[in-house]
Amino acid sequence: MRAILIVFLVVVALLESAARATAQTEKSADILFVLDSSASMSRDDWRGRASDPSDLRLTAVRAFVTLATPRMRVGLVNLSDAFSSNNGLDAPSALETGLVAPLTDASPRGKALLLGAVTSMKTTHQAGLEDGFTYMTRALGLAGRVMAGSRADEKFVIVLTDGDVTGEDPRDWWITAAGLKAERVKVIVFRLGRREPPGLTNDELAALNEKLSPGGAARVIDRPDDILGYYLQTFSQISAETYVNAGAALATGRDHRILQVADWMDIQQIDILVPSKPGTVTRLFSEKLGRDVLRDARASESADPNLEILTLSREKLGTLAGAWRIDVSAPTGEIQIVSRSGIAIAGEPLYQPKDATAIVAVVSVRDGGVPIPAKTVVARGPAGGQPAPLVGGALGPQRYSGIVVPDRESNIRVQVRGEGQTDLPPRLEKVVATRATDAISLDGVAARYERVGDAAPLKVGEPLRVRMRVGDATNRCRVTAAAVRVGAAYRAPAPGMPDRESDVVAQPLGDGGDATLLFGFVPHGPGNVTFALDHGVAACAELDAPIAILPKAGGRPTGFDVDVERLLKVVKAESPPPTGLPVGASGVDISLRYDISSWRNEKIAVTVQGMAGASVSPPTVDVSARDGGGRPRRKVDQFVVPVRFGSPRPGGDKGRFTIVAQGIEPDGNTREIGRFEYTYDVAPGILGAIVSRSPQISRDGVSVIVAVNPSRLGFIPPATSQDFEVSVGGLNDGRADPSAIRIQPGREIAEHRVFVQTSEFCRREGAFGFTLDLKPVQSPNGDILVSGVPLRVNVPLPAMALRVSGPERIGALRPGTPFDITVQSTSLCPETLRMALTEPANPDRFSDSGLDAANFVIQPGGGEVRGTTMAPARASPRGIGGTLVLRTEKLSGHASTRYPADQEITYYTPLWTEEYPRTAAIAFAGIAALLTGLLALPRAIADPIVAHRLGDSSVVSGRKRRRWFVTSLALSTAASYAIVYWAMARYLP
Repeated sequence: MRAILIVFLVVVALLESAARATAQTEKSADILFVLDSSASMSRDDWRGRASDPSDLRLTAVRAFVTLATPRMRVGLVNLSDAFSSNNGLDAPSALETGLVAPLTDASPRGKALLLGAVTSMKTTHQAGLEDGFTYMTRALGLAGRVMAGSRADEKFVIVLTDGDVTGEDPRDWWITAAGLKAERVKVIVFRLGRREPPGLTNDELAALNEKLSPGGAARVIDRPDDILGYYLQTFSQISAETYVNAGAALATGRDHRILQVADWMDIQQIDILVPSKPGTVTRLFSEKLGRDVLRDARASESADPNLEILTLSREKLGTLAGAWRIDVSAPTGEIQIVSRSGIAIAGEPLYQPKDATAIVAVVSVRDGGVPIPAKTVVARGPAGGQPAPLVGGALGPQRYSGIVVPDRESNIRVQVRGEGQTDLPPRLEKVVATRATDAISLDGVAARYERVGDAAPLKVGEPLRVRMRVGDATNRCRVTAAAVRVGAAYRAPAPGMPDRESDVVAQPLGDGGDATLLFGFVPHGPGNVTFALDHGVAACAELDAPIAILPKAGGRPTGFDVDVERLLKVVKAESPPPTGLPVGASGVDISLRYDISSWRNEKIAVTVQGMAGASVSPPTVDVSARDGGGRPRRKVDQFVVPVRFGSPRPGGDKGRFTIVAQGIEPDGNTREIGRFEYTYDVAPGILGAIVSRSPQISRDGVSVIVAVNPSRLGFIPPATSQDFEVSVGGLNDGRADPSAIRIQPGREIAEHRVFVQTSEFCRREGAFGFTLDLKPVQSPNGDILVSGVPLRVNVPLPAMALRVSGPERIGALRPGTPFDITVQSTSLCPETLRMALTEPANPDRFSDSGLDAANFVIQPGGGEVRGTTMAPARASPRGIGGTLVLRTEKLSGHASTRYPADQEITYYTPLWTEEYPRTAAIAFAGIAALLTGLLALPRAIADPIVAHRLGDSSVVSGRKRRRWFVTSLALSTAASYAIVYWAMARYLP
């Protein structure tokens, strides 16, 4: 813990240098180390034990070189006796004062050269030489010559010695150090050990510290183990984005938690400096990465027998966030954690009044690449002291300020904290040095306030303005920034508001002229307001830097009596008038605009006049003078007056009413603050109507489905429905059935079937159209518009045709022959037609239609079987056939009705024998018998007589008679067949 305390004893002057550095870009820096090489550093002598037997001073320089950034150059000077050759510019021996390494860039090659030069440095004892004088003046003079060519933004000479300044006046080198300071070189002198030689006693170092500041310092390092901590703190002050945290010594073992890195810290690199022999660290484990990164972290170029440096790079590892654990194989010294972050802290140079016991801290803080959640900036004095939060923005953007009690060396420690912060490193903390001036006391910069303007009542939201000035007639000081706190006591606070306020931050209003600043405060109401300084900064002519302004112990705030006005106006809002209200509206919302300038909430009563039964609900409106618990301010806003009618309004209704607004006082009295007339009208109810399906046509008319949307209809009691008359347009004989439809309330679309009776389509071709109109029947529902009417109905006419069919075959073609004709119609209209028979082979067969009833009248969609008879001009001979053509001729009907093609009919007039086969057979037999008898009977009678006369026997005679009978039968049969089946068959009718 002692080492931790010492590490925080920083080089105070460097803080002011860092404060001047911009937080956006690291400035270039040249650092020259002047190291004492006297034998007492490494050898015990009569004055005591060796100051640095383990060469820890060289270890610290090696660490500094290893951590150096590319914007730095580092050089080495040996402090000893006479100059080396070339007036000290050549490399010296251990007994010579000379330049060991010139200012060298902190590049990889430059670091290697510097580390090699550090290794070459030895004490006279280590080099086997006798001690000589110690010429501090020569060493600082050489440092001045080296720095003379430097163009760096920051220049440092860091001296480490443990012994007497001999060979010269032990205080002459103070003059040389002051000369370096005059050349903007910051000189930092460390005395190693507790012995107090002339020129380096504790008192003298304290005095020298005052001379070297700001920028330089003179300090005592008790132990060589602490050299590293001092050098690292010096390094952190050179780089505004570098932070050094001391850790505890580690015991042999595993899983020592040494780091807890949060994302918001924006850490780019962490160097872990472990005072131990190389190889002592056996594992470095990242909980977030889940692996050991020791091989990646170990650096070889900074090898040192006393120190192991482990470097964690976000660029190399990807992330440094999370917890880190380390294993060591042997006990170590107190580790140091050096973190490089995107967050930068820089203290601002500021004098403190000579009699102040506390100081005003002002620091600039730049966030890193990640926003800091739950960000706070705190400051404390002595190590272990309770941190106090600093106020952000009170003295300017990105500036944090406040009053802090410093430690004994007038230092404070400023830390940026965020969500998830733990006690483990990295802690983003900087040491900020302060300095007092003997020129000005607290009274010399005491704050005074005066009211701006007269004591007239303030407008609401208008701040009470005061002018703050500091100093008195004996000095010329101008306040440049301040945090002022306000208190207030209210005589009659508004309901819900406190009667007192305290520690409210005053509002900065800018430059007040005449070396003053303006501040303002908006009171909650009438009362007394006091102003008191919290802290601030002033510029005084006799000082080269700003001076802090602090409140004096026991000082009283300055008070002012204030009054605040109350105003409330109500006007019409710029909103559409209440026209086009929906049918059935039971009320209307009227927007009014109020303009309130009051320190208390106001109440407005609203009434309706000029309309029976109308009212306002609720009848009062509360108007807030402030947003939540904020300050009262003028507000211009709208509020809605819900006017409720006495009954629902029908469509097309019109009227007027008046809204009266009254302000209600706290005692209940009212005053009229507005009267506004409005006219209203109610839009008609709207019924949407369309033809929702394809119309269906039949011989009696057209069936139409009308879909209606009643959602925008209003139904005013006692009406529970609305009737609409249906009419047909565009037709001479059209009639709608039903002639009216009834609409019920609902949100869904309803369909209604309307049948239009008409025959007019018989006079149209292609398409058939007409219109349907819906007209509301008068009712309590008022005016109604039907959108979409008249409804246009277009009906494509269907294909219409006649089908006519006669017999495919007929018998005899003679007058009176039956001829049945079947006629079927798909026409929507009556069809009149004429049938006609022709025989192309015998054009004269028919003289007219060939039918006894040729004309037909077929009703729409009808059909019939008509029985007719043929009426040819002449009959067809028997035994003759042919082809007839049945032709259909249109006499009247629909123009688009398709008639059938001609039909062919075959006929055959049968022979008489075919027509009367039985009669023909009887005739055939009769004629054959008759002829047989006529031929055979004479012989049958004559032959016996002749045979008798001739003497023939009866047998011969009978044989002859039989032969003749057979012959007669054959002849008569042939003759009979010819007569019947040829002659009679053709010529009998």
